[in-house]
Amino acid sequence: MNHIISGVFAGNGCVNKVSEFTSWSASLYLRIVRAALVQVGGDPELVQVITGTAPAGAALASSPYVDKIIFTGSDAIGKIIMKQASDHLTPCVLELGGKDPFIVFADTDLDRVAAVCARGCFQNAGQNCMCVPALKSRRCVCARD
Repeated sequence: MNHIISGVFAGNGCVNKVSEFTSWSASLYLRIVRAALVQVGGDPELVQVITGTAPAGAALASSPYVDKIIFTGSDAIGKIIMKQASDHLTPCVLELGGKDPFIVFADTDLDRVAAVCARGCFQNAGQNCMCVPALKSRRCVCARD
């Protein structure tokens, strides 16, 4: 979302290619962003969302009409995007592999942290840089009275 906002504020249109597993949430975000643009007198068509698999992303990454690419995801896909963008010297910002474990300490309020942990695991189908790929705790944390 932050890349869309900064892009629009800088006077650009934005095309956001999302994971094929996040089509519903992407359409929700698109409606929110477009409503906000209308509220401030902006053109809601400045922001577009493309869903699809690898060929959809490849079409964008290799397009001579794309002025900048910002990607958050895996190292492997980041390398592919950079190679495709290099044909037209399209600048890339790649945020790769930034997921960290969720650590639960012995004095944690388990009822409170359970909801936070579940959201971290499943929000946006796990397609974000703060997704929880692993839960770590000491054995005593899981014991209940």
